[in-house]
Amino acid sequence: KAHEEGLLAFCCARNIPLATYSAEELSQVEGSVSPSDFVRATVGVDNVCERAALAGGGKLIFPKLAHGGVTVAFSKVSIELSFKER
Repeated sequence: KAHEEGLLAFCCARNIPLATYSAEELSQVEGSVSPSDFVRATVGVDNVCERAALAGGGKLIFPKLAHGGVTVAFSKVSIELSFKER
């Protein structure tokens, strides 16, 4: 997906960063995911969307949903803000 023109244009137009991962990187992501033999045979890892959502260290809040050839999953990450006086 890193070179998919439509996805890159969509993200660029909305100023959304696009992170991509190799099958090897995704296989190292821990967490409960919905495995797929088809995905494993196609890309070399049992799940892409949920593992990618978890790759940033977040918690899966919406498992994979496929519709119209697009599969998505959502995670939530915690951030810590620190304000320093000048």
